[in-house]
Amino acid sequence: MNSLIYILLFFLIFIGHGMYFSTLSPYILGNYQKESSAIFAAGQISFIAGYFLSGYLSDRLRRIRVLMVVSIVLHAPAQYMLFESKNNPAAALAYNCAIRFLLAFDMHMINIAVLESQGTMRYAGIRTWGTLGFFLAQILLFFFESVPQMTGWIGSSRAEFYGKLGSVFVLLTAVPAMFSPARRVSGEEYFFADVLAILRKGQVLLFFFASFIFYFSYQLIDYYLGRFLQQAGGMSMVYAGWALAVVFELPFLPMTSRITKSRGMKLLFQISILAGCIRFAWISLYIYGYSPAPLIFSQLLHGIQYTGFFMGTMFWLRRIFPDHLFGTGNGAHMILAVAFGGIAGNLFYGRLLFTGWMNFFGNVPSGRLTRPEDFLPLFFSAMLLQLIVLICFVYLRDPEDAAA
Repeated sequence: MNSLIYILLFFLIFIGHGMYFSTLSPYILGNYQKESSAIFAAGQISFIAGYFLSGYLSDRLRRIRVLMVVSIVLHAPAQYMLFESKNNPAAALAYNCAIRFLLAFDMHMINIAVLESQGTMRYAGIRTWGTLGFFLAQILLFFFESVPQMTGWIGSSRAEFYGKLGSVFVLLTAVPAMFSPARRVSGEEYFFADVLAILRKGQVLLFFFASFIFYFSYQLIDYYLGRFLQQAGGMSMVYAGWALAVVFELPFLPMTSRITKSRGMKLLFQISILAGCIRFAWISLYIYGYSPAPLIFSQLLHGIQYTGFFMGTMFWLRRIFPDHLFGTGNGAHMILAVAFGGIAGNLFYGRLLFTGWMNFFGNVPSGRLTRPEDFLPLFFSAMLLQLIVLICFVYLRDPEDAAA
């Protein structure tokens, strides 16, 4: 019964999040242009608060269910209102901040509940249902976008409709959340100083630095790739691309625990980062005028790039931080690496997209429309940054040694 609850949590929330995620980039970049990088970066700032507060409160209060249910119930209307705020950049910024805060909060609660109840090795198999939910969301959106009768029924405001539809699935996630564990498993006393002691270790700092660089470059995937794919082939290509993105993720997710157990975590990270290097190089070659294969198939590498790094991080942090400190430890990683990397990456790539290399420190042209070729310096620089991350993992030791 517990496994079914966790499967439904991941499945439903990823359908809702998938509709938000794949629609966000075309919607924001298409409507707000100059303000887009600020909207994205502000969302990452609220992401910091969401992950830290959820981890701290869960570790301190030893609670899961009530925190999860409240965040999900607030998450759904925030997502609905974002796609109701067209032509109002201040409202879009506020609602996107609320979504990112609450998404971080409820996803962190779900992860903690599953890891504590089911263990690290079973987590990967259950998390696969989230990927399946994301995949089904993209298939549904591709169907809506490709069938003339459906697009005629929805009208011209299709991005808004898709985002609002996703909020319904987010709200449905509150049903299984009501049956999640009420309390945390570990009963050890919590001291924040214990978390700081672990964070000061050299290998932990190196891991956080490598993660920062990874997520700095990964902002292209979260916030800019959708707009690029839309310009390259329309919204149908966006949804088809994100459906392809999880084709390898579905079988690779259950494999991550086996790779870690038999070959070590470093190999899992290295596979992920190498896939990212190839992916960004592939897109750069396409923009430059030569690609080894159609652009859309570069999305197949997403499942390996994202899944390998995400699952490797979960395994790594679970080994470094004991159960009663995991919420805060994972929250610290989300702040220092994912969120700060996301903020810096968004500010950097947002300016680079609208100014180019030559005028990077100049003024952002007002109302300028982007072209596919404007994305070349973004993806090429991301490939170089992924190579830096790969070098970091040459020097990282296994978590048992890193925590010593």
